[in-house]
Amino acid sequence: MRGYLETMGVTDIAIEAHEKAELEHETYHTIDWQNQNFKIKKLSRVTDLELDLRLGSELSQSLPDNRVKTILATSDDPTQSIKIVSRLPTMNGMANVVDTKTLQRDEAGTLILVQTLVITNERSGATNTTTRYFLPHQGEINRASTAK
Repeated sequence: MRGYLETMGVTDIAIEAHEKAELEHETYHTIDWQNQNFKIKKLSRVTDLELDLRLGSELSQSLPDNRVKTILATSDDPTQSIKIVSRLPTMNGMANVVDTKTLQRDEAGTLILVQTLVITNERSGATNTTTRYFLPHQGEINRASTAK
């Protein structure tokens, strides 16, 4: 995530804190698909987030200081993958983020979630691609179950 955060303009000390938190705590993603609607829930030491999205419909979120984040989700195969395109203000200008989540099997046949994040800083033109891998989790995720 270092390159992603650097592209956003995050300070070195905040990046180090993020890396430490990711090493010490699990990150959970749950995706609930229902036709053209889906809910994404992410729980981590760094960020907890819940999104209710409809494929093809742009969502605007109000941020502090009258800033706005826009989110658009699309999918060629809603049972296997989702692409979420966001435009958001960062510490050094606007960023475009393409977050692709795909279910696939690894060489051993284990089902995994592959997340590919592509961020582009509009002001500097800097870009970064980060790929992360998550194992499926069954059952409800809540703060009590994520504590170590």
